[in-house]
Amino acid sequence: MTLTEVLQTLAQNVAATQARQMTDPAHPDYGGIIHPDWGLADPSHVTTTPFIAGCAYLYLAHAGPQRQTFGLAPADLLARTTLAMEYPLRAQRQGPSKAS
Repeated sequence: MTLTEVLQTLAQNVAATQARQMTDPAHPDYGGIIHPDWGLADPSHVTTTPFIAGCAYLYLAHAGPQRQTFGLAPADLLARTTLAMEYPLRAQRQGPSKAS
């Protein structure tokens, strides 16, 4: 398998995962990746971390000498990665609300 083939497969996986990312800013799981088996956003290493890493590798592939995008715009990769990175911070730090 060549590097280009690996990156093409990675791009397909990232694109499929992007389709499961919550992009509604009004939704509490905004930025989260919906786990396909659970139907819920997962702030753990199971879905979010591989997506972030995949986006980063594809962004680096675009920055390389061959400037390969595999149909995914670098600016979109950065935006989606940022959303995915912010979601676990919000989800894992939410505690019970304090009564005033």
